[in-house]
Amino acid sequence: MATVNYIPYKKQSAFTLRGVIQYACLKNKTLLPEGYRLITGQNCCAETAAAEFLSTKAQHKKTGDVQFYHYTQSFKVGENITPQTAHEIACEFARKNYPDYEVLIATHTDAPHIHSHFLIDYTQNQDPTLNYESKATYAAEFEGFRNMFLMLGGALSFIVGLVGILNFFNAILTGILTRRREFAMLQSIGMTGKQLKTMLVFEGLLYALGSIVLSLLLTVLAGPLLSRVLEGMFWFYSYRLTVTPILILLPVFVLLGTALPLLSYRGVAKQTIVERLREAE
Repeated sequence: MATVNYIPYKKQSAFTLRGVIQYACLKNKTLLPEGYRLITGQNCCAETAAAEFLSTKAQHKKTGDVQFYHYTQSFKVGENITPQTAHEIACEFARKNYPDYEVLIATHTDAPHIHSHFLIDYTQNQDPTLNYESKATYAAEFEGFRNMFLMLGGALSFIVGLVGILNFFNAILTGILTRRREFAMLQSIGMTGKQLKTMLVFEGLLYALGSIVLSLLLTVLAGPLLSRVLEGMFWFYSYRLTVTPILILLPVFVLLGTALPLLSYRGVAKQTIVERLREAE
């Protein structure tokens, strides 16, 4: 949070106006390492602001001393505020509260007060007629909204993934239990346990890899169609095709396709071939 301070000038003369603008726009104080300066003109040109201010006064035939306002903003110690951020906040404040005024915004990159209190305190306690909502506030709200979507999406993805794995396990286990007689008959005519386990592993891998291929096809085909719907619902949504999660889960599915059939068959193989044939009868 930051504070805005109003600097009153006893002499509101054209000389004072030019002096304030000249100091505020010093090149060595407003120049960034990137090569551009933190100076912005609202309803005026930054390079000719003083002349435009005086011209506006003459155009409206105002008499008396030149009337101008000089505000400074500062931030609390510990706030990670860059000169660019401070400049954006000042520009936003001017646009929101003085949209029809000629305003010159200049930010000093080496100003000692860029570490010290701001507009919320000013608009709430000193001048409640002004309204202020900072860009940082909107950014924080959007980040919270984004985190909520990430949390809900992550939870739903975890649940769907867990249900998929349980269904896969159920399909493998049910298939082996219902085919006990078939396995017993194959072994009774000479099929070895190793050959049977190899067959079950190949079936498990076929299920696992088939799921991966189907997921990939659905992602490629249905992703762009669903993205249009989501883009219409949420202005901040943008679609980007990625197969990284599928590739990450590929070894997991291969492991499950190999381990689950073997573990399921181990329970069935505890019975002899004769016992399994008799049970089936």
